[in-house]
Amino acid sequence: MKKNPFKILLSEPKRFANQRKPGERPKKEMAKTEFSICFCQNRHPFFAKGRQADRKLKCPDPWCDAMVDNTDFVTQATGANAAAQIIDNSKKDEKQSKDISPIIRALLQLLGYLTMLLGHTDTSGKQVSSLWKETKDKFLLLSKVVMMKEEPLCVALHEWLCGLPQWFNKTFPNELDNVDSQSIEKFERAVEKDYSQFFNKFKNSSSLRKVLSASDSTREIDYKIKEEDDATSQPILQLFLVTRIVSFTSVLYKFYNNPELTRQYPLLFHTLKLINDLEYVKCLPGIGQWTKYCHLQFSGRLRQEECKVRTIDSIINDCDHTKYKQFWKQLVKCWERFKERTQDFQTVYLDCCTLRIDTPGKLIVEIAEILQEINNNFLQSAHSYCKKVSIREEQKMEDDDILLTTEPVSADKMIISKSLFEISNRDIVCIDKAMVNKIISAWHCPTLECGHDYDDDSNERIDFQSIESEIYNRAILGRHVIDISIPMFQYADELTVESHLESLELRYPDLKNHISTPDEWENIQSIFSDPQDKRDAAQILCQVIVLLNRADKINLLAHLYKSIIFLLHKNKKY
Repeated sequence: MKKNPFKILLSEPKRFANQRKPGERPKKEMAKTEFSICFCQNRHPFFAKGRQADRKLKCPDPWCDAMVDNTDFVTQATGANAAAQIIDNSKKDEKQSKDISPIIRALLQLLGYLTMLLGHTDTSGKQVSSLWKETKDKFLLLSKVVMMKEEPLCVALHEWLCGLPQWFNKTFPNELDNVDSQSIEKFERAVEKDYSQFFNKFKNSSSLRKVLSASDSTREIDYKIKEEDDATSQPILQLFLVTRIVSFTSVLYKFYNNPELTRQYPLLFHTLKLINDLEYVKCLPGIGQWTKYCHLQFSGRLRQEECKVRTIDSIINDCDHTKYKQFWKQLVKCWERFKERTQDFQTVYLDCCTLRIDTPGKLIVEIAEILQEINNNFLQSAHSYCKKVSIREEQKMEDDDILLTTEPVSADKMIISKSLFEISNRDIVCIDKAMVNKIISAWHCPTLECGHDYDDDSNERIDFQSIESEIYNRAILGRHVIDISIPMFQYADELTVESHLESLELRYPDLKNHISTPDEWENIQSIFSDPQDKRDAAQILCQVIVLLNRADKINLLAHLYKSIIFLLHKNKKY
């Protein structure tokens, strides 16, 4: 057989030092974020998607309620998009990763470990024992995925390996001598195309029937040998009803082994396939509440050096509510999943929780964007599945109130703009493995009969339609695609009088033509002795200038009248 990834793995394993092996998931790559830094009317910086510029959104700063439209959407032209990058799979690699089924992944991973074992036949020690353990684990995983016992699976693997060289030479006339992601992806997709249904076909082949008949002929001999031991040690079969615990993984494997189920229940299949990522989306509201607390307590109050020495443990200990500790744990969970763990979480400092474009402040911005993309991509696919299901069901039975038809067809086109601080469970796909397993258990009906083999699940009854409907109603109904805007954390040493003047000049270039003397600013600053008061006064002055600039859109007399009435009413109380 010509050169292929496994022959290279056997002869030149060092070439895979920085490259994934066949069957492994693509390594994470750097991808530019779509978030850019924008400013509201009051010059509050925040992160937002560029596509939000064509509609109004509210400034996410908790102290500001300014509405930002396309005329006020000012983007910082400092290359922020290039500076703010996330560690995530590129869309191309992500799509290719989803095209490879767990069956083919487990099969190629098993072949990879078998190849590495062949390369260590002359050695012994911990490395070989570790390879044996990994190989056995991959074999058991493949057995579980394809729903075959060990003996027929070995026969199936033997048949597959015998035909693999001829298939490879026919599929790849030229050698695959390059160890790169493109070659490995090409090889994986070819195996997926031609062998995705190999094990299903083998179950109905004559080879399997020969194995089963041979097993029947030796079963009586084995039974007589073990009869005495079984009589004393084995309990009476079916004396008690044994309930099989069915998890989402076993249901997912049923979909991969029966493509007809995938066509009948696409929403359920899509949910089970992405549940490992979707359960992290559930952490998004907790991350928003944690960053909101840090923003309200420390943004504009602590200098950058102070944020570098303030530990997260001290912040949690100072909190009155234990819920913030849970919010922090949710952030850590996503940190471990989407970012490489480079430090102990017990000694993390506040600068890691600041919403910035620089490291380490951009950590939460990166995680929020990843979770937003997972949520939105799933919802767009889910709504498209629901439209197909609703049309099909309406044609079959007009009087049946199936729950999948409760949402309007145009729901997938609606996009909701939300601040990270305002995200709740009602805004996102709120689901995890525990919820899915509970729903599956509620609609799973075991039908174990006398003489029925417990390992044979052919008589199981699973109500896929009810499971799909309940998942939709509990986790998807009422959710829409969201665009998250994130307030930018500002250090106290950044909020100077000079910085406010620069912001004003950036928005209102005509101010540069104003003739003023240095004595004017000195007289204003001399009124305040505290540096913080000077910064606050400069910020208020900036907001007043913005307000007066929009006088044609605001009834100033009405606002002044309401303010005076409010102050008079407040003074009467005292």
